[in-house]
Amino acid sequence: KAVVKTVRNQDWTSFLNKFKPEGDEGKGERLPGPGERRKKGDDPKGGDSSGETHPFNSFVTSTSLLPSCAKKMRCFGSTNEYATGAVFALPESFPNDASEDDAAKRTRTWSWPSGYSAKTEFNIDHRGNLINGREEALVPLSRMRQMNHSYLHDTDYVVGGRMVKGGLQTIPYNE
Repeated sequence: KAVVKTVRNQDWTSFLNKFKPEGDEGKGERLPGPGERRKKGDDPKGGDSSGETHPFNSFVTSTSLLPSCAKKMRCFGSTNEYATGAVFALPESFPNDASEDDAAKRTRTWSWPSGYSAKTEFNIDHRGNLINGREEALVPLSRMRQMNHSYLHDTDYVVGGRMVKGGLQTIPYNE
């Protein structure tokens, strides 16, 4: 179980700098994500004041949940601009899909199906709430896994809200 992030060739340095391990100019702090409001007394840079330490800085970024063996999915962009990406392992501490879906909901982990253009950078308000129908289009991770399985094994399936008869050789990325 993993997610992948494609990174534009010229953006690797800034992407890797977001991690900043503790002791390497990084504080091992967890930066607030969209919708997380800072409380009085919190670090003005955005870190939490819980005293909890983390091996790396934490940040929010979009990723794709690939179908089994990463087959048939187009992640994003062209191979000239996005030659490679990063793979993040998902926690294995969830005994079933329901507990993982509950954790995703509790942490405000947002997921949309393949073919849906969430464009969260343009569809989020100043308080971190989704706008323009993005919240209504969310699907749980368990549903994304079901859809990914369908893309690999079924002849007809839904992509972007439309029935695709006979399937596709390549499906669009999900977020």
